[in-house]
Amino acid sequence: AFSERTGLFAKHSFGDEHRFSVVAQIDTRRFGAPSYLPVADVVAGRRARTAAINTSDGGDVEHAQAYLTYASTLDDHLEIAARVYAISDERSRYADFGAGQSVTFTEGTTLGLAADVEHQWSTFLLAGGVELRFDDTKRRAQRSLRRVLGAVTSDRDAEATQTSLYVEAQWAPVDSFKATLGLRWDQFETDVDNHFNTTASGSGKGDHT
Repeated sequence: AFSERTGLFAKHSFGDEHRFSVVAQIDTRRFGAPSYLPVADVVAGRRARTAAINTSDGGDVEHAQAYLTYASTLDDHLEIAARVYAISDERSRYADFGAGQSVTFTEGTTLGLAADVEHQWSTFLLAGGVELRFDDTKRRAQRSLRRVLGAVTSDRDAEATQTSLYVEAQWAPVDSFKATLGLRWDQFETDVDNHFNTTASGSGKGDHT
């Protein structure tokens, strides 16, 4: 098998009382999956190990993400923080296994926003926050032969929206003791659009505490 990977990472922070941080990362990867040779042929020297590399198998990955974070201490007891992020992920996976040769393409996008606040008293801390997140995933599968594309076997899009709220309280009267009480609520909404089989499309909504 083989794997080639290239990555780029950058981070920059600035500010004193009002602190900002920017993070960006990009990764690309290309990989191949092995064929399976008879062990006896390899041991006897009739087949080289490199003959196991199947160049029509494997796949590609492209991943990128960016975060912008803000944090500030308003006074000696109150801190706030907020972050915005975006993530992109694209993958292709070829699988050559006789009559079952196929390829799957996946494209995912995530957008999010979160904010937190924390207040500290002498022995008591109260914190809370909210996060909004949106995910969009597209997935398509096709027949393939040596990376030549054939008929589409599945094609669907899925969107998911998540809203989260939390509150947490801590009490530490002495260094050796701390009590924590927290509550979290999440709501999920999903929408699936199946282009290959419209009867499998639909939407749903639920929450969890």
